[in-house]
Amino acid sequence: MILEDSYALRQVARTAIRNDIAIYRNVIADLLSRLNAFTAIGSLPTEHLSEIFLLVALEFYNSANSSYLNYYDRPRPSWIKVAHVGRLFRAVALATPKFWSYVLLFKKQTLSHLVALSGTVPLSVSARISPHTDRERLFALDILLQESRRLRVFHILGPLGIIQSLWTELSSPLHLLRTLILKAEMDSPLARVPAISKPLPVMPILTPAGLVPQLRHVELENIPFHWSDPIWSTQSLASLALSWDEPDDTGRPYPDSGSLGNILRTLQAVAPRLEVLVLENIFPRSEFKSLAPQSLHPPSCSIAFPNLQSLRLSGKALHIAHLLNHFVLPASAAVSLKARDKAAPLDAVLDTLVILCWRTPGDTGTVGDELVRLEFGPTYGRSRLEGVLRLSGSLFARVQHLQLTDAFAVHKWADVFVRFSGVRSLDVQGDPRGDDILSKALETLRRYGVPRERRICRFCRVQSHIEDEAHILLFCPDPVLTAARDQFHRAVLSARPNLLPVRNRLTDWQFLAAVLLDEQLASAAAVLVHSTFTRCKDVSVVHISSEEQWAAVPAVAL
Repeated sequence: MILEDSYALRQVARTAIRNDIAIYRNVIADLLSRLNAFTAIGSLPTEHLSEIFLLVALEFYNSANSSYLNYYDRPRPSWIKVAHVGRLFRAVALATPKFWSYVLLFKKQTLSHLVALSGTVPLSVSARISPHTDRERLFALDILLQESRRLRVFHILGPLGIIQSLWTELSSPLHLLRTLILKAEMDSPLARVPAISKPLPVMPILTPAGLVPQLRHVELENIPFHWSDPIWSTQSLASLALSWDEPDDTGRPYPDSGSLGNILRTLQAVAPRLEVLVLENIFPRSEFKSLAPQSLHPPSCSIAFPNLQSLRLSGKALHIAHLLNHFVLPASAAVSLKARDKAAPLDAVLDTLVILCWRTPGDTGTVGDELVRLEFGPTYGRSRLEGVLRLSGSLFARVQHLQLTDAFAVHKWADVFVRFSGVRSLDVQGDPRGDDILSKALETLRRYGVPRERRICRFCRVQSHIEDEAHILLFCPDPVLTAARDQFHRAVLSARPNLLPVRNRLTDWQFLAAVLLDEQLASAAAVLVHSTFTRCKDVSVVHISSEEQWAAVPAVAL
C-alpha cells in the first residue's frame, strides 16, 4: 500500500514537472519569436513574406518542371521547407493558398494535402508518366481530375494512350485554363500506338468552343489533333506550338490532322491574336505535288499576323514554301526555318530557299531579312553542302549571322565565306573540319573579301603592314595611336610600379593580358581600346582593288 502511494506521488510530481517544462518551452518559443521579429526578414510585413514565398515556390516549380519532366519522375515538394523555418514562416505559408498550388506528380497523400491547403486558387499541374512511375502516383491523378475546374496550367508528358484517357476524363469546363502542354513519348514502352500501317486516330483532346475562354498557350507534341477542332476559335489564344517527330526518321505513321484548306482556315482565324507560332512536321503531304517552288500555285488566301513576334517552321522545304506563300508577317517577327530535305534536287532546294528567306518587297509575306534564321539540317553532309554553296550565287550574301558546328566538314572554308560576304556575327561550336585553316579563311570576311596580304593598314599605307586588331592596337606607328599607348603605359606603371622590372620581359600582348587580369587596371586598357578604335573611325579604309593600285603602295615604310 505504501509503495502504491509512493508511486502515485511520483507520477503526480512527474506530471507537474512536465507541465512546467511545457510552460517554459512556450515561454522560450514566444521569446524566440519576439527575438526573430528584430531580424531583417522577420520585420518584413507578412504580405511581403508571402510574395517571397510565392517566388520560392514558382522557382522550384519551373526548375523542377524542366528537369524532372525530362529525367526524373519522382519529385518531392522541397519548396515547402521554407514553411519549416519558424512559427512566422509557417503561419504566412498557411495563409497563402497560392503557395501550395504548384503541383507535380507527388504521392497521393502529399497531393491531397497540397490541394486542400491551396483552397480554391487555380492550380499549376505538371506530371510525367513513365514506366518507372509507381501506382500510388498514378492513383494521385484521380485527385487532379476531380479538381480540373481549377486548372490554370496543365502540362503532361507520357504515353499517348494515357494522355488521351486523362484528357477525356476531365470532369469540368476549364474556365481557368491558360496553358495546355501535352507531349507524348512515342518511344515509351507504355505508348499504345496503332499498327504502323494505320493512321493514328485523331485525339478528342480539346473542348467545345467557349469552355476554355482564358486559354493563351497551347503546345502539342506527338499528339494527333484536327485543324477543325473548336478550340482554335478561342479568342485569347496567343501562342500555338504543334509538332510531330519526323516520320521519315522514326517510321511512324503521320497523323491525319486535316487538309491544307483546314490549316489555312484555322490559321486565318487565330492569326490576328497570335504572338508565337511553331509548326513542325505537321503538313499534309499528300496535297504537295509540286517538285519545285517555281510551280507553286498562287496563294488561295493571304493570312496576316499583325502581332506575331516569333515564327518557327520545320519540315520539307517545299511544304514550308507552300505554307509561307500565304503568310503576311510583320517586319519585326523573328523567323526560323528548318528545311529537312534528303533527296531533293539541289536547284529545287536553292530556289525554295529563295522563296523562304529573301522575298522581294512586293511579294506576299515579306520577311524581315535581318531576323531570318536559316538552318541546314544534318542531312546536308560535306558533298551536299558544298554543292548547295557552288550553285547558290549571291543567295547567302545577305546572311548576317553564321553558325558553324563540328557536324560539317568542307574542302575549303574560304569558299564558304566567299558566299557569306555579309556576315557580321560568327558562332563557331566545336571544331569544324576542313582542308584549310578556318582562322585564315575567316580573313575573307574582312573588307568585302579582300585577301589578307592586301589589307594594308589605313595609317601606315605600306605593303608590309597588314591591318588587324593586333597591329592597330599595339604596333601601328600612327602618332595618335602611339600617344594613346604611351598614356596607357604611364597610367599602368604609375599605379603598379612593381610591373616596371618585368615589362621588358613581356611581349605587348602578355603585358596587356596581365593588365586585364587586374581589376583596378582594366579601366586603363578600356581607355586604350576605345581611343584606338575611335581613331579608326576618323580614317578611311584603304581599298586595293587592282594590281596597279597594289604596285603603287610602298613595300616598306620609308
